[in-house]
Amino acid sequence: MKSFRAFAVRDPVIFLVTLLFWQNLSDSYLFHGIAGLLAGLCAFLFHEWGHLLGAYLSKAVVHPAPSLFSPLLFDLDSQKNNRGQFLYVSGAGFIATSLFLFVFCSVLPLDLFAGKLAIYIGLGLAALTVFIEFPIAWIVYRRHKIPRVEIFR
Repeated sequence: MKSFRAFAVRDPVIFLVTLLFWQNLSDSYLFHGIAGLLAGLCAFLFHEWGHLLGAYLSKAVVHPAPSLFSPLLFDLDSQKNNRGQFLYVSGAGFIATSLFLFVFCSVLPLDLFAGKLAIYIGLGLAALTVFIEFPIAWIVYRRHKIPRVEIFR
């Protein structure tokens, strides 16, 4: 697996900035909005790292995103991986999504605007996972053929 060191630095920095905003919430809707948006970004990145963990555990062939500004961490090489690896990578992303939703519902102050915004973003991301990623995984599970899923290559 190629190096993801730059992403492993970028994403904890984003997480720490997010924590700083949550620790210093004021009555300003601007700060609440930024905190909620950053929490949503952290949820998305957690989902992506879940996929990458699945790729690592299944020894899948992946290619890092070409830019640190990319929200996606990598491309899964659909030609060099087998069905099991694809499903492992997909499943790990689904588990990560479930975990961030659990944490959001358990920890975030949902009575605040920042908490409401974060949970709505989290639910939107989960809906995208269900309506975009799950059908692809289901097709692979049923048909045994991996479609081309590369974005950067």
